[in-house]
Amino acid sequence: MGLSLVGARHAARLRGAITGKDKSEVIDADVLAMAADVFALTPLRVPSPEQLALRRAVTRRGKLVVDGNRAKRRLISLARWAFPDVWTAFAGSMPTATAVLTRWPNLNSLPTARRQGLTAVVAGHTRGVPDVPARVEAIRAAAAAWAAFWAGHLDLDALAWEVTEPLADLRASGERIARATEQVIRYWAPAVRRRPAARLAARDGLDDRTDRARLPRRRDRVQHGEGRRVLRRDDPVE
Repeated sequence: MGLSLVGARHAARLRGAITGKDKSEVIDADVLAMAADVFALTPLRVPSPEQLALRRAVTRRGKLVVDGNRAKRRLISLARWAFPDVWTAFAGSMPTATAVLTRWPNLNSLPTARRQGLTAVVAGHTRGVPDVPARVEAIRAAAAAWAAFWAGHLDLDALAWEVTEPLADLRASGERIARATEQVIRYWAPAVRRRPAARLAARDGLDDRTDRARLPRRRDRVQHGEGRRVLRRDDPVE
């Protein structure tokens, strides 16, 4: 028996046109049976078990990425409220921020951290930054200032717990995303036999990169007298 896809909106309009406002499973079955006479339906392509597994793994990974981004935003929101100058001193480096706050989540411990240890952490999570010592001093000074500001008004031990929670969520989310990525690759790699570029080259009768290099790019510009035009894919090569 052939299967076809029927949009819920189309089925609802057809049911309303035929039966009015009444609704039942029998009516729905009759409506769906007549849908092919009213709408242009496309045959349903049932995915293979491997394709279904890949689809579910990709969906799962996407949800995990969203969860990780939520944990990241919670950390950023907390930092910008509790110690914005410290967050600014990280200079937009999320790896540096997470590494420093993981090791020194308490504002009281960060100003007294050994310069050598803090410098090693900052330098190990930044690339090509010449002012690491200055960045370290800015982090220490900002942490000391906010610790003094919150003294008597905010429990810094409780704040440290609030900082560690989204950091733990970020680490757990990263591990889950890594596992989901392995699952996706497991089912994706066998499905991809040849690269799209290789299939395109085979279709065009090109066997090596030299021939492909001689093809004009789609957006190459060609000089024609005083004006310029864009070379389209179907234009003849001059």
